[in-house]
Amino acid sequence: MKLRVYTRDVDGGTSRSYRKVESAVKRFEAMYGHPIANAIADHFFRFDEPPTLEKLAANNGFVRAVSDYGCVVEIEFGTEKEAA
Repeated sequence: MKLRVYTRDVDGGTSRSYRKVESAVKRFEAMYGHPIANAIADHFFRFDEPPTLEKLAANNGFVRAVSDYGCVVEIEFGTEKEAA
């Protein structure tokens, strides 16, 4: 599985690729400033029960959030085959 974490703010943006979910989540949380569970709950606020991180990864989903400082952070799950 190939994962990407994108960040965008007034100074520009970056994209980093990861092979492990834990590494990508760690980067996401560092840039977002909160646990990824909060971002998932906010992103899927219309759902009675938001999907789990494992379900998002299995379905090649994504989560986007805005940090307290205005940085847009996105984690995207996908396979290497799709990324090629």
